[in-house]
Amino acid sequence: IAAFSGGKDSLALLADLLEYQSGKQWQLAACHVNHQLRADEAGRDEQFCCEWCAEHGVTYFSKTETVTDKGRGVESAARDVRYKLLDECAEEWGADFIVTAHTASDQMESFFVDLVTGVAVFTLGGISVQNGRYIRPMLEISTEMVNDYLAKKGLEPVYDSSNSDLRYVRNFVREKLMPLLEDNTQLRASISRIQEESCILNAYFTKLTEDFAYCPPEGGVVIDREHLNTAEPMLQHYILGKWISQLARGGTVHINAVLKQMQQKRSARIDLPQSFYCEITPRRVR
Repeated sequence: IAAFSGGKDSLALLADLLEYQSGKQWQLAACHVNHQLRADEAGRDEQFCCEWCAEHGVTYFSKTETVTDKGRGVESAARDVRYKLLDECAEEWGADFIVTAHTASDQMESFFVDLVTGVAVFTLGGISVQNGRYIRPMLEISTEMVNDYLAKKGLEPVYDSSNSDLRYVRNFVREKLMPLLEDNTQLRASISRIQEESCILNAYFTKLTEDFAYCPPEGGVVIDREHLNTAEPMLQHYILGKWISQLARGGTVHINAVLKQMQQKRSARIDLPQSFYCEITPRRVR
């Protein structure tokens, strides 16, 4: 299943997959997720995707769910809803993989978004090529390459007007920071190297710390406090940083707050971003 918003990246991906599918032993479908965030524009996008798939003979699915902020930020809430509905669609259709149209530009933007939101050094690795059944085959494809492909094929995507809203961190990064990097190949290469090294570091520390925590059925993560106390400071920072970043997109300031509270040797509760919290008791950190 290809995630299909109707925007230029997802249109390029779906069109190329459709062309590449000829003679291959796999089936292709598209899934559009309507977040109901942009009034008439959201309906226009859904109609475009439905009509494009019908015209080109692509199996089409549409999922709709209203996104509510709940203190977590609209971008984050929409992302969670999108992945949840894509997973539902994959289960219903029996898909082995879900393909998304993240590009090299998205990869570079992620680095600066992570910096702005204050994530730990272990989580600067950016977007992975594959995560479970999710595959992102366009991570080495630039925006310029996408534009050239669409022009060559005569494809016209829809435009999401919210991409111009600079209140969203990613849009600010895209509009204000990314143009400064267009001709600076040395800086782009350095950022890519940092992302690669972060991935290697993360994989190494993940193996070292895999027995410190578990994820209960009700959600979140539970860490054995006594076990955590025996770890080196760097490992403590990594273990807390991994989960605070993964669950709540929190950063170093939140990690340090938890570590400081643990030194007090008493129970406490610390608020994290996106309505998450960290509960510290004598026996566990949850």
